Amino acid sequence: MAKLKICGLKRLEDIEYVNELKPDYIGFILTPGFRRSINRKT
Repeated sequence: MAKLKICGLKRLEDIEYVNELKPDYIGFILTPGFRRSINRKT
């Protein structure tokens, strides 16, 4: 069976929506300087 990975989300409403899909994996970009990077304040 195929696995679903979601990566690079930043907006809370996008994260909440995708969470309903129950992805197998998630990813966040933590490296500063990238457009979709997040930090504790994000």
